[in-house]
Amino acid sequence: MTDNSFQLPIVNITEDAKCKLIKISLDQLPPNNALLSPNPTRELIEDISVRGQTTPIQVTKDANGNYIVIAGRRRIKAIRQLHEAIPEKWTTVDAILVDAPLDSYSVLGLSSVE
Repeated sequence: MTDNSFQLPIVNITEDAKCKLIKISLDQLPPNNALLSPNPTRELIEDISVRGQTTPIQVTKDANGNYIVIAGRRRIKAIRQLHEAIPEKWTTVDAILVDAPLDSYSVLGLSSVE
């Protein structure tokens, strides 16, 4: 029998990271087709519509200053759909900016947990 398991990198973002809550304009985030996640459910869209965004997404920045989404791809897609319906209301996303020395494997490991 073949063992097809693999080990994800262990990242302790609380030890070395500085995190802060920010608002990010939707146009500063990767487009929906670049966010590899399933489309948001109707329930998620309705929940955000009624209660607002209760859980911030998590992002970090690459060397060029572009945002890399660690967690919250479905929330971004849901808020974009709400923005299409009500452009003046849904223009930003609440996010936790993780300022830590993360390599691409660490970001991939954190993203896969979501």
